[in-house]
Amino acid sequence: MPNPQRYAKKRFFSGKHYITDYETYDDKLTAKSVVTYLKTKDVMVRARIIKKKKFVLVYYDQDTYNKLKYGNLKIPDFDKIPEDIVNEAKESLGLLDKEEEKQESKEQFKNWREEQQDRFQKSRKDKFEVIKLKKEVSTTELMQTSIKKKQKKVKDEVEQGINTVLNHVENEFFRSCPKCGGTMKPTFMVIGREQRISVFQCRDCKFYIPRRFD
Repeated sequence: MPNPQRYAKKRFFSGKHYITDYETYDDKLTAKSVVTYLKTKDVMVRARIIKKKKFVLVYYDQDTYNKLKYGNLKIPDFDKIPEDIVNEAKESLGLLDKEEEKQESKEQFKNWREEQQDRFQKSRKDKFEVIKLKKEVSTTELMQTSIKKKQKKVKDEVEQGINTVLNHVENEFFRSCPKCGGTMKPTFMVIGREQRISVFQCRDCKFYIPRRFD
């Protein structure tokens, strides 16, 4: 991580003196949430949030700086900031709209996937009924069909177990790319001539992980 002390401890904004003690944050949302929380107190708080490459600095005016340094005003830990304050910070940074768009896109993909699965199941059912009506099956063929059904049931249970694990992994770990931290998007990858798999792929580095087997 770059050294924040490379940047001036004191700065001027609109002719007013601002100071920082090199409180660094990983992203602008964390810094904005801290400043928004301080502004809910019964004191005047003036601060400037400055992004420097991979970290964020917060500069406070002289009066606010003195309250933080010598008074009762304390900088809170991010995990102790109430959710409504964090949401207010997200709204001011325009992040709530992006989250809603992401959720809407996820819902659309989920509906589309369910529609495709229903269509596929109906197609299989129709084909099975046509074959059953057209010819009489011998005992051997019935046994073979029964064995195939059992094998398919085992295969489906295995795939269902894999998909359950992938769902859990997606919910827990892959909302963002584990390689570069970028946004993951749902898509498909074709394997061979017919088989394809649903994957989540990073928009930036193209790293992908399986989502579901079709």
